[in-house]
Amino acid sequence: MTGIARLALFGHPLGHSRSAQLFETWSAKSGPPLVYQPVEVRAEQLDAALERLRAGQWHGANVTIPHKTLLAARVDELTPEASRAGAVNVIVRGEDGTLLGANTDGEGFWEGCCATLGEPVPAGLALILGAGGAARGVAEALARRGREVRVVTRAPQRAVRDFAGLVVGCLDWEAPELESVARAAALVVQATPLGMAPVEHLAPPLPIEWLERALVVDLVYRPWETLFLRRARARGLRALNGWPMLVHQARLAAGLWFGIEAVRGFLEAAAEVESRDPLRRSA
Repeated sequence: MTGIARLALFGHPLGHSRSAQLFETWSAKSGPPLVYQPVEVRAEQLDAALERLRAGQWHGANVTIPHKTLLAARVDELTPEASRAGAVNVIVRGEDGTLLGANTDGEGFWEGCCATLGEPVPAGLALILGAGGAARGVAEALARRGREVRVVTRAPQRAVRDFAGLVVGCLDWEAPELESVARAAALVVQATPLGMAPVEHLAPPLPIEWLERALVVDLVYRPWETLFLRRARARGLRALNGWPMLVHQARLAAGLWFGIEAVRGFLEAAAEVESRDPLRRSA
């Protein structure tokens, strides 16, 4: 990619996203020249946005809620990770306008957790709360590493199909066995929008006293500390928000667009963005 790279972020709503700040700070400090444009795209506007991408308005795009699973069926090719997850959070445009869908969410989750903890993600049962696109990416990365994964969702029968080959079971929130599964979990991943602005006062309906030893990761990073994380920390559990995942999935996306050698300095730029975040300082 030569000249000024034009990148987009497709999703709706986008008020929570920090991706533009990450990429623009990286570009200003040590990265390639780029323009990163958040583009509010509703479901009925998705095909039109992809045609603009094919035509060259942008060189690539990130994808966020609620389009990650929809995109898996709309791009021309999928990476192995995206194919297994059935979800796309990165689009790479080829010179001929073809679109490659990739998923860096799962690997970003793994790398972000390991870097923050200073050790691997705990082995054992992983319980994912929610069944959207981000949950699928995380499930794929955990399953690829041999973790036993279960999903809690309002629609477990649909999740059985969507997570086929990734999980050993799907439960609804009223399942009698949910308590014993939660007590056995070594990792709990909160992958619903609950707790994200503007519903900061909400948390998933999983009693925190059921969690006995789990590492708790909430994929929300705005606010910096969700109600779910506060409850986990008050119980004495190790708990992380979604910022490490955001940073590492973005770094991996940059590697797909610019080449892995070009992403030196990305983590340093992310640390600068984090250090000046007023939400973090007030948490």
